[in-house]
Parts: sequence; C-alpha cells; structure tokens
Amino acid sequence: MRFFAILFSLFADVSSRVMDVPTRTNVSERLLVLTPKTPKAVVVLFAGGHGGLQLSTEGKFGWGEGNFLMRTRELFTQAGLMVVIVDAPSDRQREPYLNGFRQTKEHVQDISSVVAWIQTQTTAPIWLVGTSRGTQSVAYIVTENSNGIHGIVLTSSILYDAKSDAVTEMKLEKLTMPVLVIHHQKTAVHTVRLT
Repeated sequence: MRFFAILFSLFADVSSRVMDVPTRTNVSERLLVLTPKTPKAVVVLFAGGHGGLQLSTEGKFGWGEGNFLMRTRELFTQAGLMVVIVDAPSDRQREPYLNGFRQTKEHVQDISSVVAWIQTQTTAPIWLVGTSRGTQSVAYIVTENSNGIHGIVLTSSILYDAKSDAVTEMKLEKLTMPVLVIHHQKTAVHTVRLT
C-alpha cells in the first residue's frame, strides 16, 4: 500500500488535459498536455514513424504509445517539465499522417501556432524534442521559424532518407540555439546510417 501512496504522490501535482489548438483555416492540432505545478521548462514531443498518434479526447493513444518519447512522458513531468505531445493535425488524421508533410510550410505554421499557445500557458522555456522521424519535424521547424523556441533535442535522428531531406541535409547552420543530439551506432532505426 505504501508503494501506491508514493507512486500517487509522484503524479499528484501533474494535471493532464487534451487541447485542440487552431492552427490554419479549419485545421487544429490535438495536444496531450501534462503540466506539473511549477514547470521548469516545456518539452514538445514529436513521435517518430508516421506521427499519427490519433489522440482521443480522453488522451488515449490510437497509435504510438510505445514510441520512446510517448512512453517516457511521465519521466519528463517527474523532472518538473511541462509535456506537450503533438498529434498529426486534424486534416492529416489518416494515412499517410505526417509522411510527406514534416517538411512543409503548413507543418511549420501548425507548430508555430502550438508554440504561441504554449506561451499563453507559461513563461517557461520551450524545447522541441523529436525521435526518429520526429527529428525531421523538429529540425525543419526550427530552421524555418525558431520564434519562441529555446532549444531542441534530436534522438535517433534520420540521417538518410530517399524521399525527403534527412536531418543532416537541412539548413542546420542557421541554428543559434542549444541543440542536444542523442544517437547510438547500434540504433534500430532502419533509415539511419552512420558514416
């Protein structure tokens, strides 16, 4: 019983809500937002794969709950970070979801609207965090519009992609913010190639 009391106390000061933030005309971004009592920073999490999490109004995942960043979301809140999980936008809620969309002006506009909404909720610094294909979203967004973004984290980045720009092919020289890159030579991501 004591174990459950301790476990409950870890999450007692974290609120959870689902938000639909308007982005473009007739389009919104569904977010799962986990907020500790006093956030030290905000991490906006981008899943890999096709990125279509299919979040329900109750915050349940239709896909992707096993994704590295999605399954570790509570660890971020335990560290005092506000977590904002980004689904595919409302006009991309079926295949191919974010495939072919991550490097578009519409994606940048959507996430810029999400960042603006976050700024109405807290003054804490905002970091974008992506894993696998999510790193393509994060890197592209900050090379096109870094307003309000304080830093980025790239885990298991896409280093090779025949259909779009890999992270290393983007205009990373434009970045003036902190960047944390986490990668392992034995990563299981098939589109990653170390040279």
